[in-house]
Amino acid sequence: MTFWTLRRVILVGLLVQFGVAPLSAHALDPYVWYNTARTVVGDHGSLYPHPQPAFWYYAYPPTWAGFLVLVWGLYAPLAPSFHAQPVTGAHLQGLLGVSFQLGAPLIPDWWFLLLVKTPIILFSLATAFLLRKVVIERFDRPELGTRAFALYFLNPYVIWISSVWGMFDAIPTFFALLASVLLLDRRYLYSGLTFGVAVSLKYFPALILLALVVGLRRPTGRPFLRFIAGFAGLLAAVSIPFLISDFSGYLQGVLSPSSGQAVGNLSIWTIVRWSGTSTLPDWLVGFDLGAIALAIGGLAWWIGRQRSMTNDPGLWVELSALGLLVFYVIFPAVNNQYITWIIPYLAVNVALNRERPVLLIALTVLALLYTVFTVSYYSFFLPILTINPSLTWLVPRMYAIPYFGRAVAIVLWVVMAVSLVLRVRRARGIRGVYGIAAWLDRLAARMTSVPPERSIPSETPGADTDLGGEPVARSTARTA
Repeated sequence: MTFWTLRRVILVGLLVQFGVAPLSAHALDPYVWYNTARTVVGDHGSLYPHPQPAFWYYAYPPTWAGFLVLVWGLYAPLAPSFHAQPVTGAHLQGLLGVSFQLGAPLIPDWWFLLLVKTPIILFSLATAFLLRKVVIERFDRPELGTRAFALYFLNPYVIWISSVWGMFDAIPTFFALLASVLLLDRRYLYSGLTFGVAVSLKYFPALILLALVVGLRRPTGRPFLRFIAGFAGLLAAVSIPFLISDFSGYLQGVLSPSSGQAVGNLSIWTIVRWSGTSTLPDWLVGFDLGAIALAIGGLAWWIGRQRSMTNDPGLWVELSALGLLVFYVIFPAVNNQYITWIIPYLAVNVALNRERPVLLIALTVLALLYTVFTVSYYSFFLPILTINPSLTWLVPRMYAIPYFGRAVAIVLWVVMAVSLVLRVRRARGIRGVYGIAAWLDRLAARMTSVPPERSIPSETPGADTDLGGEPVARSTARTA
């Protein structure tokens, strides 16, 4: 019996994530959550105001705002009892004795951060359970379910983005994964509805949807109409109230500033930013988005055609990862949290020994390095001072090293681009003989070939297992 049983993975993951949740936050995004909830509920204002600076205001599809309304309903009545209140940037500078730019008017307090991060953490847990279920039921590997669970739920970067930063990408990630499973089960109406929920939170599930529908060639005919009815109906139900009340405000809110006009971050386009160019013209943004859609559709169609006769239960995993990698490689601005979208699919492949953990480790380490060394507002842990202003000694100083961050961003982009090429070549069965093509194929073999597995079935399918796939009820070690 080893330490890392399912129950212990859950316990450690929850203790770590709920432990850091009230003590940390990005300087901007949690302020937007706080300001949005206060404006909509407390001041009865509009969800989509568009004054300047635009990045201080809500710029996402509306469903996440529903979570914020619920959070404010719990926060506002109890905050006075807990003496919880946000702290302004000027007050923080006075407490720390250091001048720095916070980037937002204030830092939300620990109570608000705990409440707003709770659904994010719980959906991260739900995603891990769904991955475990996929491995057990779709791949018939009950002994590896806990490994897939842990590879996602204990991933340091997933924890950082969800519990430290405070971004809600874990929620649409869960719905995108659930919608994919429903699509495979041919429950097309429910799959369409669930994809609609995912896209009503963030747009990236549309990339996965495109790759799956084109690559799997389903649904078609009447099932396709049911799928579209669920997908479009859900999005219409969410959007129509806002389109009626404030058409221009809604469009501006959901399309800007996340429409692709900005450049940089974890992207090769960060080189363009060195020249002082921080935005792209609308026509180039449109061209870029069109190129992404065509690349995903074309590659998914080709790979689906190549592997249509293999009956590979993991084709949908490969297609999903492919769609996201195409986006990472081509899109002008890959923000930090975007990297978490692909981690569930890599976790499944690594848990099942379908690929070595090279890409999963590289993305985790490089994204963490970039995030930690590009902090321009003193520290992620400023919310500690909302608990007690005297705890300045507990707030670690974090330094921005711009050139190091840019170098890491370029290396990360190269890793993703090479991974995309390797996956396409492997899926299409291309083999190089000379030069770069041969080198890529040798690299692909090192990344994807694994030692032969020791296939001893679990005595109790679906029972609690350790990370090596061993049922915890067994007291003797497995031998070759």
